[in-house]
Formats: sequence, C-alpha cells, structure tokens
Amino acid sequence: MPVYKGMEIYVVNSKTKKIEGATNLTKIGNTLTNVNASSKMQRIVLDHKKCKCISRKHGNYLVVVTMEESVNSSSNIVAILIVGIYLTSASCLLVLMLSRVLKEKYEKEKYMYTSNTDGLTKCFN
Repeated sequence: MPVYKGMEIYVVNSKTKKIEGATNLTKIGNTLTNVNASSKMQRIVLDHKKCKCISRKHGNYLVVVTMEESVNSSSNIVAILIVGIYLTSASCLLVLMLSRVLKEKYEKEKYMYTSNTDGLTKCFN
C-alpha cells in the first residue's frame, strides 16, 4: 500500500498488541505496546525514531497511522520559508505600486490646481 515518506500504517491486535498487518512487512509479528485507542494525536518512539500517531479501535483491532516527526518538521520549515519569501515579495510590490499610484494622483492634483489658479494672486482663473 503506498503511503507518504515517513508514514506507516499498522493493524494491531488490541488484546495481544501484536502487529498483524503493516505497510512495512518486516514489522508484522512485532509488538506495539505504547499505543492506546485514542482520537488524540500521540507521540511515541518507534524504531528509535520519534513519531506522531493516531489510532482508532475497530472490533478487536487497532488501526494505527504513524508519521516521523523529523519528516513533518523539515517539510514544515521549507513550506514556512517559501510562504515567508512570497509574502515579503508580495508586500514589497504592493507598497511600490501604491506609492506610484499616490505619486501620480498627487501630480495630477498639482497640475489641476496650477492650471485653475493664478500664480501671483492664488485666485481662480
């Protein structure tokens, strides 16, 4: 069964805690003792790696989905960096466009004032 990098799915017998099905066939037959049926995200250590897992009980079995924390955090850092760069460049372009529009508006008002008023008396023409 294809899954994302760093993600694994296990089917565990809830009585014996033995893994009876897994995306990695070498894990079948091992025990998974530190996972309880819970709808909350849990942190566990699996094969000396820190993982987040969520599990659901279905009959006599637990279905457990795990994801390595290192995979999740490294992809989050890259995503945050890309979004940060995008937002910074977008805000700079927005400020540049706004300053150009305001400058054009100011110059237009200045020309309208100059064309409608006398320079010496400051009265309307």
